[in-house]
Amino acid sequence: MRRGWLLALTLWPTASQAGPADYRFEAVAPVVERGVGVPIKIQVWSRAGAVLVGGVDMGEARVDRSPEGQLGGALPAFFTPSLEYGTYNFRADLPTDGIWALKFIARIPGEAQPITGSVTFKVVGRIVANKPPGRRP
Repeated sequence: MRRGWLLALTLWPTASQAGPADYRFEAVAPVVERGVGVPIKIQVWSRAGAVLVGGVDMGEARVDRSPEGQLGGALPAFFTPSLEYGTYNFRADLPTDGIWALKFIARIPGEAQPITGSVTFKVVGRIVANKPPGRRP
């Protein structure tokens, strides 16, 4: 009888403990233009199956220049809805060029604990599209 209970307890499903190593956060566009209300898109990937993760609740988002060693001076970032599965949109004011970090708390469905996520991206003054050479009029 005791073996049955012991076996049942070992097979009982438990909430998994999420960790930063279980998920990958990446910027859809690693280079964005400087400005006010700049859109930033990120994706959440599961390392276990290498698939996009949907239904993530994002909160406490901010942007800062910590990748370049500038501590403090974080600016708020605001979550905006997305219709793309596994893609999460934010808007933030990015007043200067350089390497920035978007930091947030991600609550992933099925995970007991929230995860602190971070995505780095480059901010430039102007993005120039490569156009094929055309004829002059």
